[in-house]
Amino acid sequence: MKRNAIIILVTMLISISAFAGEKNHSSIQTPNPQTNILQKLPYSSTGNAQMQLVISKDEYSLYKCPSNMVTNFPGNNITGNKYNYFIYKNGKFHLTVNENNKKDIYNFLTK
Repeated sequence: MKRNAIIILVTMLISISAFAGEKNHSSIQTPNPQTNILQKLPYSSTGNAQMQLVISKDEYSLYKCPSNMVTNFPGNNITGNKYNYFIYKNGKFHLTVNENNKKDIYNFLTK
């Protein structure tokens, strides 16, 4: 009986310490690809667009939306033919993925 209690206690301590250790690392999450979210988008004619979460790391999230929803983008260097990609920080629009920054954004989100 005493042995079983010690084994259970040790197992619980290992589980708790493993869980606590995970919180200290930056978290990269890949979501369910079927999840669509209505996000504020300054380049949409309505101000909002249906977005699909691609990947998240810490407070940054990469979303994609169909290109036909991006109607007011200034300039021609936005990345994507069928989809355009945008970074949101803490749930708010942060920046647009374009030809100049797409490699840096990819490296940041995947490493």
